[in-house]
Amino acid sequence: MKAPIPGLETKSSATAIFLSFVCPGLGQMYVGRVVRAVWMLALTLVCYGLTWFFWEQYLVGSKTEQALLQSSISVERMSEPGFDWKKAFRKAWAETRDLRRSNLLIWVAALSLTCASIVWWTWGMVNARRLCEGHNQQVYRQAAMHIEAHEANGQRS
Repeated sequence: MKAPIPGLETKSSATAIFLSFVCPGLGQMYVGRVVRAVWMLALTLVCYGLTWFFWEQYLVGSKTEQALLQSSISVERMSEPGFDWKKAFRKAWAETRDLRRSNLLIWVAALSLTCASIVWWTWGMVNARRLCEGHNQQVYRQAAMHIEAHEANGQRS
């Protein structure tokens, strides 16, 4: 039984994909592409952080809008004589128009960043698989060259 060729090691595509599934960039690091892995990890943190920030802002804006609308039509005010709840609601709705518009823009940004994060995450897994396959092809070529050189040396002796 022959010993393996020193320094030539193949990588598992399944492992690279799984690592990138856990966190984009880990699969690239497994394959040995450290600079790309660091960039991917950094961009992942930025992308996920911005996504979280915009969803948080959207939730805060929604709660603020809801609180403003509820305060304008409270139970105490509705029990006042001559209280017109439709008029009060229309007034509150008009007063919160700018808040609703900005909250809609924040929602669009949050949703867009969520989609971008999913695409980035998926691309990380696909890229890790491709890098792994490229690495393995290079290992196979080097092994073939090593075997050919070894056979050529054996024929000369």
